[in-house]
Amino acid sequence: KVFNVRYGTMASGNRVILWDKSSTPNYNDQFSILGPLTALGQCVDTYDTSSHAFEGVKIGVRPCNGSNNQNWEYFW
Repeated sequence: KVFNVRYGTMASGNRVILWDKSSTPNYNDQFSILGPLTALGQCVDTYDTSSHAFEGVKIGVRPCNGSNNQNWEYFW
């Protein structure tokens, strides 16, 4: 099963339902979460982002401080 926005419309208050998963995701089966990810009471954070090249950047956990390095967007 997958989450699905019922009827596939963007009307405010439209219900989210469980739907049978298909091999090709529908546009109304795709969701995202934006914000901090936490583990063991700390936030997932990036290390050494001075180069602005995020490929290969190490990640770990640090105390949560609200920085942009601790905001993540996860799509599923």
